[in-house]
Amino acid sequence: GIDGRELLIEDSDPASDPLRFKSEAERLIDVGAKTIFGCYMSSARKAVLPVVEQRRALLGGAKVVVGQLEVPAAATLAALRVAKQEAGERCLTVLNTAPAPGDVAAMDPPFSEYLAAADVVCPNEPEAEALTGLPVGDGDIGDARAAAQALFAQSASDTSPAHVVLTLGKRGALWGERGGDPDGTF
Repeated sequence: GIDGRELLIEDSDPASDPLRFKSEAERLIDVGAKTIFGCYMSSARKAVLPVVEQRRALLGGAKVVVGQLEVPAAATLAALRVAKQEAGERCLTVLNTAPAPGDVAAMDPPFSEYLAAADVVCPNEPEAEALTGLPVGDGDIGDARAAAQALFAQSASDTSPAHVVLTLGKRGALWGERGGDPDGTF
């Protein structure tokens, strides 16, 4: 279980059929599922996403939603936005930028929208370099601070992300708060 609560696993095999993925998502939400894993094919994700968006059942009660860029980025953005719309301040949204896109300028929707949907953005050194175009991995904490500030500046929002946690490998991590000077490593 998790936190002393029993974990119930509901298993099904939609047999690679997007329509069956959609009907299974509807069924799982109807029986009270809090999380849906799977949808490994883009056609399955496209079939399930409207069900989740329409019902908003999975994210409205969430306390934390963590998204990353290893799945189709648009699905991550949709999840972060729905969590914010449905749960508001009760939900912390975190964007792990792994893996950083090869061409940030070509992202559609733009990367600034992903930053705006997250309360916390968490890149590592290579990801921060790719996302900002600034050097980070050379050991200079000043460069890491500049990259954190650049991530705040790239956002489509004046308030989000509120925090950047830039992981620095064996040097720890740099924590930055919007409007402040990013602190040292911890």
